[in-house]
Amino acid sequence: MKKFSEFIKINENVSSMVFKTTASFEDTLIMNKPVVLFDMTESITIDPPPLNDSHETRAELSELADNMEHVTTIHECIDVLDPFVRFCASVGVGVNLSKMSQMIQESHTILHKLQYTFNRPRPSQLARSLNVGFPVSLIEHTVTPSYPSKLASQAYTISSYLSHLFPAHEQDFLNIAEEIGLSHVLKGISFPSDHESGRHVGQQLFQRLKDKT
Repeated sequence: MKKFSEFIKINENVSSMVFKTTASFEDTLIMNKPVVLFDMTESITIDPPPLNDSHETRAELSELADNMEHVTTIHECIDVLDPFVRFCASVGVGVNLSKMSQMIQESHTILHKLQYTFNRPRPSQLARSLNVGFPVSLIEHTVTPSYPSKLASQAYTISSYLSHLFPAHEQDFLNIAEEIGLSHVLKGISFPSDHESGRHVGQQLFQRLKDKT
């Protein structure tokens, strides 16, 4: 039987856990790439994620574990733009693929910085440390911290941009963004709160887009 002091030590370790203690050289290069399309004179504002050892985080891990039991087949990677481009083609509206590609590239730099600001561990990391029963993730996603979800942020940025251009299809674009963002939640790669924060970040990024045409 563990002593009370040993439990305290475990909790302290979990509470201070981060995704990665030091950003790699490659991470630094990404975070220092130029951003032209977005006005980043002011920082993105979002609330911090739930604490590692909080009830909310444990509840999220339990939800993820339940979801992952029902996931069978997945794609190894997701091209954020592809579902939007295919939908636009199906309804006969033209899009500026070059501009949207640049939006994704530049947002990658912005979101990389934001993720390392919070440095939240991935669900699989916290599940192991909290001794929460958690299936092995169908994709080991260990490139960046968990919060906010980069995938969701980019999807909602594109959704907001296309909704601005083609308001008649706003709900369709929102549905596509949600499906893209939640794909990582269903696979246990991101927390639900990562996805929710990604939605807010994506909307803010669109507002900072200098040219919305």
